[in-house]
Amino acid sequence: CALPIYIQGGTSLHVDGNVTLETNGQFNNSGEVEVKGDWANNSGNTAFVNSNNGSVKFSGANQSIGGTSATTFHDINLVGTGTKTLSNASQLTINGSLTVGVSGTSNVVMINQHSSSVFTGGSFTVNSGSTYQENGAGFNIQGNVSIYGTYTGAKNLLFTGSNTQTISGAVISGMKNLTINKSAGLVILNTAITIDSLLTLTQGRIVSSSTNLLTFNNGSTVTGSSNTSFVSGPIKKIGNSAFIFPIGDTLLTSSNAYHPLTITAPSATTDAFTAQYYARGQTDGSTIDNTITNLSNCEYWNLSRTTGTSNVSVTLGWNANSCNIVSPSNTHIAYWDATTSTWKDKGGINPTGTVTTGTITSSAAQSAFGHYTLARLSDVTSYFRSADRKR
Repeated sequence: CALPIYIQGGTSLHVDGNVTLETNGQFNNSGEVEVKGDWANNSGNTAFVNSNNGSVKFSGANQSIGGTSATTFHDINLVGTGTKTLSNASQLTINGSLTVGVSGTSNVVMINQHSSSVFTGGSFTVNSGSTYQENGAGFNIQGNVSIYGTYTGAKNLLFTGSNTQTISGAVISGMKNLTINKSAGLVILNTAITIDSLLTLTQGRIVSSSTNLLTFNNGSTVTGSSNTSFVSGPIKKIGNSAFIFPIGDTLLTSSNAYHPLTITAPSATTDAFTAQYYARGQTDGSTIDNTITNLSNCEYWNLSRTTGTSNVSVTLGWNANSCNIVSPSNTHIAYWDATTSTWKDKGGINPTGTVTTGTITSSAAQSAFGHYTLARLSDVTSYFRSADRKR
């Protein structure tokens, strides 16, 4: 029976060569361990490395961190030069923080090859001058993500923390899979992110801004959006496919916060539209077409065509906080025409749902874009429609 090795708090251990745990070997660290060679846990059980808030610094060149058995670290610092490969065939867990490189002073390349996501309970930082190459399933993050260096490969990130988390650093382009599955809290974008493949909104909300924009490239999709999982802020969609913007507003409670906007397919792969939902009354004006009445005073949407000339039909989705829905069939879409300072009636077809949750679509493809909201058919229009039905 192998005895554990204990590194007490305040104690440092420097290993110029490799660290290998053989059968039943254990390693319990409350201090700081610096390793210049490879790390291999072949003990047959989980190595309790850094289980007591210690740190391991990998400071050599071209190091491998793996083995045949699972390893639980606390803090990992990847410094020095060369490639650091996370190569475990079994699970790797980082209960604390993971830091790649030292800002501006090193060129560390971290390659993750795990087929299952690597859990990181604290912050995940890739400093400038260093590279994070994702060849595996990505990271399950419960802290903040800061990527100031280069980010390549599969680009898979899963956010599961219960507190508010942030994504900061350089612009992250070409994200393959971004998943939000948080029991509480937000994911706040402090940098722009572009999705190439899939955003999965299981639970939890993303907060974007015009500066820190969430963009979907041509061919990318989103799945799972709901009252408890949506984007509060603007979303840009590039491409020629129909798209449901998974938008809402964090000003609302989670029971009624999701208010999607859908567009039909643009004609070109380079066309781009940006949408956002606002849980407050518009301030454009009060003049409306005589075919509609009861203009919403509690919400509006903005849809802008940022690239291209495509016309698209618009579908708006309401929820329990919407303030003027009496029936889906009596609901129309209104558009603010700044030229005439009038809310124009854009019609309403294919109504779905109920008074508390539903959608309505504009009667035709739209060629002008800006603010949209919901309104009711005027009493006169409703009367003539009713009379037509009785004939």
